[in-house]
Amino acid sequence: MATNRRRDTESVRMGVLVRALLICALIAGLGIGYVRQNAEQMTMGRQITDHEQRRERLTRTLEGQRSTLSMLSSRPQLLARVDRFELALTNATAAQRLYVAVPVALPSPRPVGPTPPVPSVPGAGPAAPVATLRAGR
Repeated sequence: MATNRRRDTESVRMGVLVRALLICALIAGLGIGYVRQNAEQMTMGRQITDHEQRRERLTRTLEGQRSTLSMLSSRPQLLARVDRFELALTNATAAQRLYVAVPVALPSPRPVGPTPPVPSVPGAGPAAPVATLRAGR
């Protein structure tokens, strides 16, 4: 009977020890998880700050490039470059200008869907007006 009592007390002590170890492991795991999550949040916060700063720098650079482009493509700057590179460019006269009348497209009464292929016409296309102008028009 004394041996049974000793076994019971030992099994109770082992159960308490196992529970205590499990609780300690749980608390340690939660602590490690908290620290790791906190470190990950700090890393992401730094990355977000770095990306925002980079975006601001790129925005400032883009604004500077836009203003430079608008300045370089202004009429006085273009004329200055024409003079500097000694290009024989002049303004177009009224006889050199060509105005094209584009017909207004009327809405189609047929349902919208895939359009049938347009047959190719020789001499039509983007190069046709240039060829006509060079021919003497």
